[in-house]
Amino acid sequence: GFSDNHNVRDLDVTGEVIREKYPEDYPLFEKLVHENHTYFGNICVMKKPLFDAYCAWLFDIFAEVRKRINIDSYDSYHKLFYWAIYLPAKIGNIIEAAAPLMFTALAVIIIFGSGQFSMIAEGSFFIGTTGAMVVAIAVAPAGIHSAAAILFGGLCGAAVAMVPAFLKMKWNVSELVTSIMFNYVVQFFAIYMVSYHFREVSSSSLASLEFSDTRLPVVLEGTRIHAGIVLGIVICVLDGSSYYRTSYGTKLRITGDNALFAKYTGLKVTGIMVAAQVLAGAIAGMGRCRRTSGNVQP
Repeated sequence: GFSDNHNVRDLDVTGEVIREKYPEDYPLFEKLVHENHTYFGNICVMKKPLFDAYCAWLFDIFAEVRKRINIDSYDSYHKLFYWAIYLPAKIGNIIEAAAPLMFTALAVIIIFGSGQFSMIAEGSFFIGTTGAMVVAIAVAPAGIHSAAAILFGGLCGAAVAMVPAFLKMKWNVSELVTSIMFNYVVQFFAIYMVSYHFREVSSSSLASLEFSDTRLPVVLEGTRIHAGIVLGIVICVLDGSSYYRTSYGTKLRITGDNALFAKYTGLKVTGIMVAAQVLAGAIAGMGRCRRTSGNVQP
């Protein structure tokens, strides 16, 4: 049961808190705790007002439980839960670590929205590291390292995305096959660049040369949430607006829904698809160099 792998006192204290603060829910708590089966991987789908009410109920209980439990003697595994929920710095770390997914997810949405099935966002995301690394190591005027790293990483990502897009446009080669294969080429190229051209030879492990200070400014003190995350949110808003409020966005949606129909209406379907892949590659590349600029210290 629960006590085999966890501190059973946590469960007991949780029951005490529920009984005191929400006595109407305590019988159900007791019923679930003493049942002989377990529910794994629960997923709840609900409307926002109900979800807000659930979160208020849940975190009210968590807050009171945290006050009554001393985790100093807990091992790292059990401390992780309390750290992630109650320490702003840890919450910030979770948000910061998940932020690259915002860029890559947006890239994939753009590609799929144009009716393509390309996986090149991964390669663009990876090559963005190399581009940001080159800028971070190069000697550039102070104060523009971060912006230069982001822009150059996006340029590298766009260049990589252009390869399967060009093959699709020129010879109608499947973008799925070429993007998956090219992802490996890009990854090994990046490793080669670090290993043989930008490697710190005095290091006992594989590490690049010392970076210039390309760290982005922190926007929330006490955490690692920095301006790169704000940039990602801004790009998401701009992309969403352009998708539904610009002529190109309309063309992209028509092409994604039915490429043949779009062709017969006079749209340049191939050009739209190529532009979508290149744009997606640029965004994915910016996401990776955002991570480099935001996290890696000299």
